[in-house]
Amino acid sequence: MDELLGRAWWMLILRGTVALLFGILALFWPALTLLLLITLFSVYAIAGGIVAIVGAIRYRATHAGWWVPLLLGICSIGAGMIAVLVPALSRSLSGEPGNLAICSRTTGVKRCLKR
Repeated sequence: MDELLGRAWWMLILRGTVALLFGILALFWPALTLLLLITLFSVYAIAGGIVAIVGAIRYRATHAGWWVPLLLGICSIGAGMIAVLVPALSRSLSGEPGNLAICSRTTGVKRCLKR
């Protein structure tokens, strides 16, 4: 798994940077509607899930823990699809845009610093 992360370090930094930008956008642009934030989140979650699944399938022959990114990718795509298909549920779960921004920013910082 360390070898896989060693090769894909740029992907983790890119994903963390996008998460940080998403969180900052949600925090400092209050005129942005919650529906647009949910749409941005769903695109981010689906794209991140696809990248995780492709990476897991690509390295399944050489890494024993290939199923972990596969499972995370499936969960990420599921969360993105729920946000797209049932935006009212996403709206009620997120509470207010500030909570969504804080969560995204924290996740982005952790992902950037993990490497």
